Amino acid sequence: MSNNNQMSQIYSKFGQAGFNLAYIRKLLPDWWDERLADTPSGRQYASLHLARMFSILPDSLKDGSEGICFNFGGNHKYKHRQNVAANDLDIATAVAYTAAKIAASNFKVPHSANVALDPLAIRSQILSKEPWVSLGSLVSFCHSVGIPVVYLKSFPQAAKKMAGLALMSHGRPVIVLTQPQKHGYMLFDLAHELGHIAKGHLNAENGQCHVDAKIENASTDEIEKEANEFAFQVISGQKSLRIVPTAGGLNGANLARAAHKYGSDNHIDPTHIALNYGFAQNRWGVAVSAVKLLCEGSVPDQDLVKTMMKSGMDLENIHEDNLKVLENLIGE
Repeated sequence: MSNNNQMSQIYSKFGQAGFNLAYIRKLLPDWWDERLADTPSGRQYASLHLARMFSILPDSLKDGSEGICFNFGGNHKYKHRQNVAANDLDIATAVAYTAAKIAASNFKVPHSANVALDPLAIRSQILSKEPWVSLGSLVSFCHSVGIPVVYLKSFPQAAKKMAGLALMSHGRPVIVLTQPQKHGYMLFDLAHELGHIAKGHLNAENGQCHVDAKIENASTDEIEKEANEFAFQVISGQKSLRIVPTAGGLNGANLARAAHKYGSDNHIDPTHIALNYGFAQNRWGVAVSAVKLLCEGSVPDQDLVKTMMKSGMDLENIHEDNLKVLENLIGE
């Protein structure tokens, strides 16, 4: 059998796991050569490299195995399966683990397991220097205690994205966010994921990983309520916040002005005020218009998080293959 067919067989196995060929090739290192498949040892090396890159248990790729098994944090949380369902979060979680492992193993600030993550203390610390808890200031706090914050953009075609997740990697928590909206939304997502870490939701039972398919500030699930209360306390100082108008309905410009004043007076990010109003009043169009006005000329949240993440990493000593993978995953 030719090496092309041999390598195609390897790619096919990863295709069964949900990783399409174009996506695989985008992440391959510059030294990759399909002639690796010429020899049994080369084929094994290629399989192991891809398995490590996509968080798959190597033994599950062998002929005659029960099916693909994802390897998350040493806890094989998900069973073998012959086909990955379209609504399955395993594929996206595997990609998140890849990004998190690279960020965690190359992050400059060490993490202390004894660090106190009290929401009001975090808020007070940030407000000693800032007018309110913004996305940038909360990312800075996370990085200061050795918790990398990663924005993840690139997923395989078959992947259903999660809203965010928190996980343990290389002895430290990592937060991974996927929010596509340019401004405002990522602040609550980040505070929510930090809440999962602070409340001890990363434990042995879930493989030290908590995946949020959605982040809903009105969730009735107890674990999600705890994370939400933490998030609201960090952002507003209260366990819950529901913004209602004092007069009639507002348009985008009026909401932007009102949100900025209320936010300044109460030390709450105005974008959160606008979005909170949109949720409470079911007036998302007005809220989005207000956020656009409030953030006019600002760097998109995704770019901010990417830049801050890379500034927190030891880019001089990171392996160039890992840097290429990470840059592709975050959309650079």
